[in-house]
Amino acid sequence: MMLQKSGTTKQNSICESQSRLMVDNATQRLLDLTSLETRLDDDVEEILSIVKERAPKLLDGLARSTEKKIAQNLLIKYYERDEKVFLQNDIPDAHYTVIRGAVSIYALNSSTISKESMSHPHRKQYGKFLLQLPPGESFGELSFNADYKHSRRNAGVVSDGNHGQSRISDSVSNHEIESSDVAVLLLIPEKTYMTCMFARHASRNQTKDKIAFLKSSFLFNQWSMDQLVLMAYSMKKVPYEKGSRIVREGDRVDQIWIIRKGKMMISVAGKDTTHPLRSFTSKDQKKYGTIEIAELSSSDIFGLIEVVSGIKKMKRSATAVTPIEAFIISTTKFSSFLQCEPKTAALLEKVVQKRIEWEELRKDFANKFPTMPWTIPREALIMSKYSISRESVMSDQELKLRKEKSLVLCRYIRDARSSFRASMRKYASNNLKESATLLKKSAETSQKAIELTTEINDQERRKQLDDLLASILVQEKKILVH
Repeated sequence: MMLQKSGTTKQNSICESQSRLMVDNATQRLLDLTSLETRLDDDVEEILSIVKERAPKLLDGLARSTEKKIAQNLLIKYYERDEKVFLQNDIPDAHYTVIRGAVSIYALNSSTISKESMSHPHRKQYGKFLLQLPPGESFGELSFNADYKHSRRNAGVVSDGNHGQSRISDSVSNHEIESSDVAVLLLIPEKTYMTCMFARHASRNQTKDKIAFLKSSFLFNQWSMDQLVLMAYSMKKVPYEKGSRIVREGDRVDQIWIIRKGKMMISVAGKDTTHPLRSFTSKDQKKYGTIEIAELSSSDIFGLIEVVSGIKKMKRSATAVTPIEAFIISTTKFSSFLQCEPKTAALLEKVVQKRIEWEELRKDFANKFPTMPWTIPREALIMSKYSISRESVMSDQELKLRKEKSLVLCRYIRDARSSFRASMRKYASNNLKESATLLKKSAETSQKAIELTTEINDQERRKQLDDLLASILVQEKKILVH
């Protein structure tokens, strides 16, 4: 099929010598319908029919009236192979969906290293390759915010052309002909997206919430934004009721659990004390019970020992102590992230080592004292060091140094607040010069404290200092006005 090139947009007017596109019937019809100045009800219905066929997930769950509003305002644009769709740091203008062909996502200053990046050297100006999106997949929603103070694009997108759809059927000759090497994208303009789709995307995908959750952990808060985005896309939220068995010993290792809310009890199998070498089985559970190892809670990860050690079957069980909300991610995907983030991988290896040591201690206790309860006391939960924390991956020397820096940080924060309060008193008494001097001292001390929070990764105190600096800035403006 042939389509007249519109020439109304910059990206569609690059090659003026090429006046016609060769596309399939449905794509041509969609382009024709969306190029009309006025879209009648029948046009809207046909647009919706084609869009639902090409991108079934895009409008899923929306009211019929909302679908029609989107169909009235959506745009269809095409991009030749290697042509940019948008660049990193661009201001967001629309939400995009691939209708035909494919696009690739790239990020500057990315920690991701891939073979694809090396196979497209002519695209090195866009950064490193992250992933490719085929027909039906959407992108661009992460830049939009509920308060309309949108973020700039955190990655660039480049057209991969028809992505193998090089032949189409010609309705006139009934023969296959060469198709144009373009990717066809559906654009929902920013205003329409925010009023019709943003709330649903925010509640359903929760991508931004996932990223914020990851950044709150010392394991992931140093990751680049593109890595966090990929991780968030790979995480699926699942709920568990209180008392439910999450996984059993002997189950296949295919995913890990990152706890968002709730508590999870980790246990290992007991043994027949009359035959110490006989392993526990699920049939013997009532007879021999299980040995409780540790309790994991918010931001902790279960399944690490199996993933890091390359074990194919679960060596421990997990049960929901309270209702749990967890993110699951495939072990293959998680391992690929660790390959790109060696610092995180090294920290997790320390976690795994401490977990193994604690498990051996618990099992040894159960074997030596078979008549003692195998439930784990509260005080043992605290001393186990099984849970993931900044302290759990530190040596004794590192812990000592962190404690010393933490004490210095407390003094800095105390002095900064004291200077700020003194400045406010001087301001109230109309002594502006001394007020400004004390305010400057408070700001300088706060900056020193912030440097320390970065060194010891104290996010809570960093937030306190950010709030203090904001108050200092407000007070400085008041003094300037006087």
